[in-house]
Amino acid sequence: MNRMIFGIAALAVLGGCATPTSAPAPQPVREIPQTTEAPKCKDKIECQRMWISAQESAEQLTGMRLRMATDTRLETFAPTRFGRMGAVVLMYPMDDGTFELRADFECYRGSDCTYLRPLAINAFNARVKLAGR
Repeated sequence: MNRMIFGIAALAVLGGCATPTSAPAPQPVREIPQTTEAPKCKDKIECQRMWISAQESAEQLTGMRLRMATDTRLETFAPTRFGRMGAVVLMYPMDDGTFELRADFECYRGSDCTYLRPLAINAFNARVKLAGR
């Protein structure tokens, strides 16, 4: 009888120490980064340097080779697997006589680019602006 009471008391004590498993802590919500201003060039030599940098940057940031490059448009091949991106860069003439190099990136089909696309655009913009100095 004493053993039974002792056993029940032990179970009650140990049962009180057990904690229920809790749900995992929620992940913080990441903010979508803002994109930086697109690079601009003023003269022919500066635009050539920046356009060469744009071609190199598009290939290096996406991991894809150039599919097409003209004086005002360049494209990489479409992404072929997860972790790869595709890029399109256009050179727009502005009203003040300058040219703006605008890049856009796409992810492999079915993958989410929400956070990666602005990061790629910002890296592209920084690299191309640096070439224009």
